Amino acid sequence: MKNIFLHLGFIFILIGCSIICVDKVSASINNYYNDVNESNEIISLVHSNYNDFKIKSLEIKNDIEEVSKSFNIYLEEFQIVNEEISNKVIKVENGINDLSETINNMINYCVYDLNDGLMDKECSSFKINFNNMMDSYSKMINVYNEVIKEYNEYSILNGKEHVLEYNQKLDESIEIASAKLK
Repeated sequence: MKNIFLHLGFIFILIGCSIICVDKVSASINNYYNDVNESNEIISLVHSNYNDFKIKSLEIKNDIEEVSKSFNIYLEEFQIVNEEISNKVIKVENGINDLSETINNMINYCVYDLNDGLMDKECSSFKINFNNMMDSYSKMINVYNEVIKEYNEYSILNGKEHVLEYNQKLDESIEIASAKLK
């Protein structure tokens, strides 16, 4: 009788250990598939956000070029066309601000190293293009303010009304994103 209880105890211990092992293995498999699904979701989000960024940043680049062409004017004309230029600058800023969610998503998703070549390429391209876009924007604002400064010097000599320098109106999240990527 003692041997039967000993054998039954041994069998119960084996069954218990087997259940624990099966539970651990199934949990590991479940975690693996969850990680794969999360990775695929992040990769998909990077692709879609990058495509949005690429399209909209190209529009912004074209708008910046259009604003830059507006600076080739005579100082006598500046007061007449300043409102038009200012509206174009605001359009550029609105375009950049509209991208704030996409930009922040890209920054947050690109921190993951998921061994996906396309994702790595898109993240790298995003960083370069975002920095180029922000540099172009800053140069545009600097040139605009330089034109305003020249006009104000002209206006003093000719009794014309002064124009205030242009102050950036970018969302704070864009400024933070720009600082993160520098």
